Amino acid sequence: MTRDARTQANNPFRPGAGAVPDVWVGRAGLLPTHDERRWDRLHGHYTTGIVFIGPSGIGKSVLVNRFAQHAQRAGDVVLPPVRVAKRSDPVAQLAAVVHDAAQEVASSGSVVDGLEALLKRIHVVGFKGVQFAVENASIANPHLVVRDGLVKLAATLARENATRPAERQRVVVVRLDELQNADNEQRSKLLSALGDVLEHEERINEHTMAHLPVVLYVTGLPDLLNRATNVDTFRRRFDTVPLGTFSDAEVVNALQTTPLPAGVRVDGDAADMFADIIAGDPYLFQLVGRRAWNASGGSTISVDDVRQADEDTYGERLRTVEAASGDIPPGEAEVLDAIYELADPRGRVRGADVANKLGKTAPQIATAAQRLERRAAIRRERGIWRIEHQLLHRYRTTGDIV
Repeated sequence: MTRDARTQANNPFRPGAGAVPDVWVGRAGLLPTHDERRWDRLHGHYTTGIVFIGPSGIGKSVLVNRFAQHAQRAGDVVLPPVRVAKRSDPVAQLAAVVHDAAQEVASSGSVVDGLEALLKRIHVVGFKGVQFAVENASIANPHLVVRDGLVKLAATLARENATRPAERQRVVVVRLDELQNADNEQRSKLLSALGDVLEHEERINEHTMAHLPVVLYVTGLPDLLNRATNVDTFRRRFDTVPLGTFSDAEVVNALQTTPLPAGVRVDGDAADMFADIIAGDPYLFQLVGRRAWNASGGSTISVDDVRQADEDTYGERLRTVEAASGDIPPGEAEVLDAIYELADPRGRVRGADVANKLGKTAPQIATAAQRLERRAAIRRERGIWRIEHQLLHRYRTTGDIV
């Protein structure tokens, strides 16, 4: 193997917003999620939408985009992700992608009842950038236009599916990314409209009523759940899945079992050092991996390569953890500090002991504990709380990340 086996061009570690990496780590228990929901929806069964929550860089968009890749290979109608920025209009953004998907389905020869009139309604609403410019006073609730558009689009697929073999049946996949950036009114209306789509039943033929073939994924920061709980029936219509960090075993397994370009392998000691440096953080996995790959050009990623990556990325890793620490409100920080103080060498502590330490009852700190769990800082199971974010733990107890 030549020294230039590893180049920037074939580097499989590429940190980036939502990009599905070549080296996939963990999440094994979540990977069947899409196939299960897709099967249910193709058979007319009701399933909820899923809201993946967690801090920035934990891999929410990456996971959903992996589901989307799988759906595209199956021939599904996968809408482009709606990435919600602050002061943007997510209803307008979703209307645009629904409009384009409906046109594409209609141009393929599908018979879409009422679609022509619906497309005209969306055009009448119109767009200026990502802001609605309502030109017709009769359209007072544009989110309902989006709801109707998705219903029409999915109902078309449902009727086609009834006449097609299983391998050619399709669902609509909807993705809303970083929904916490929407203002409260927009978020409430949009989630309500999408919940209506999920619950809608359509007459497919003379004998069959069925839920529509729509699979919905939403991602957001931990406080999205707090903001969304005021939406009527939110908890009934959406399952919330917090995403946590990877285990060291998952990191080492990914490094040593994933086929890498040019036959490159990762030395066992290097993999262990790598796992210790990133402490399970998905973003840092890609960041450190990229630098370790570029550290030299040989066919084996060595301890020296990982040590160089450690040195090169220290500043960015520290800033990442400082930001995560600064985002924790005082009430939650008090609980987290008590967990750190009381945890055993395996990072575990009884929740009741944390409450006693703070001079409070377990119910009094329950909300703070729930929010820490959503931040991927801790994990709770049967009264035992475990430190989840090891780098955050190191930083808050020592002021450093090593």
